[in-house]
Formats: sequence, C-alpha cells, structure tokens
Amino acid sequence: MVLAFLFIVVVGVLAWLTGDRSPLAKGPESLDSASE
Repeated sequence: MVLAFLFIVVVGVLAWLTGDRSPLAKGPESLDSASE
C-alpha cells in the first residue's frame, strides 16, 4: 500500500521535474488535472 503510494509520488515528481508528458506521466497526469 505505502510502497505503491510512494511509487506514484516518485513518478509524479519525476514527470514534474522533467516537464515531459511521457507515457510514464499518464498516471500522475490524471491526478494533476483532478487537483487543478
């Protein structure tokens, strides 16, 4: 549970740092649009 959450956070941070909307960012991207 916690590891899965941390994995999502890490992927989201990496996607945010790179600023690329790569396939890896597809998961966190839905969270970003939901929080905006």
